[in-house]
Amino acid sequence: MHLYGHINSAGTNSSHLEGLVEGYNPGLGIAIEAAYALRSAIEFSASYSLTSYNLKEDFDYLRNGMYGLKVKYIFNDNVSKLRPYILLGGDLSTFRASPVSITADDGSVIFDYVEVDYKGANLHLGAGLKVFLTPQFNMDFRISSLIGAYGDLFVDGERYLENDKNDYRVLCFGLGLGYYFQ
Repeated sequence: MHLYGHINSAGTNSSHLEGLVEGYNPGLGIAIEAAYALRSAIEFSASYSLTSYNLKEDFDYLRNGMYGLKVKYIFNDNVSKLRPYILLGGDLSTFRASPVSITADDGSVIFDYVEVDYKGANLHLGAGLKVFLTPQFNMDFRISSLIGAYGDLFVDGERYLENDKNDYRVLCFGLGLGYYFQ
């Protein structure tokens, strides 16, 4: 079981997301991860993370939630105190903001003061270092990158766009504490 704090920096090429992402970095968040070690070198995990980009408090909320599945390859044996690793995984992601105004290319307002909810998936790549303080307790330093697309846009709970492919990318720096049950 691991608990992480993280700092994220998000970016996009999407005109829909650009106004929500640009100027609102970094985001601060937490994550919880449950892992199972198949062998000392291979670990499977499921996680949930929540990141707030509303540090300026311009919105009621501006946040990103993710459910993820990952596999880690851990270098060194299981008796070493320093264990570097690489990870590969995927996440189902939701980016939610309120209140938001959506304008057309000509500047006319399509929606004003609404909640928007982008849903999509991403590839999760990263590397880290576990520092074992005891045989079961460790600190985990991680850097990872998420690359994906939000395919669906919901406005006030109603589907507005399908398969719109609003791309996004996130660079994440995390620090965690973990405990392995025997």
